[in-house]
Amino acid sequence: MLLCPDFPTGGIINNKNIPNIMKAGHGSLKIRAIYKVYEIPYSTSTESLILEIGKVAKEETTKITNIRNESNNKGLRIVIECKKTINP
Repeated sequence: MLLCPDFPTGGIINNKNIPNIMKAGHGSLKIRAIYKVYEIPYSTSTESLILEIGKVAKEETTKITNIRNESNNKGLRIVIECKKTINP
């Protein structure tokens, strides 16, 4: 059994050389978020994430109509509404 580091928000590790990293005791990992996003990277703030999504939403080619931060003490929730004619 191979034990890897536990990242606070989970994610998918894209490296195939984890055993070498674990043996050496150092190395770098590439972590990818999940498509149906239930988590954000550990050091990312919700405010900066919403601002970045807002910049993309202002482009004419996007179909985003509204972004809301519905986070509370139970967890993180960012709602992105799309136009009715688009398949989210």
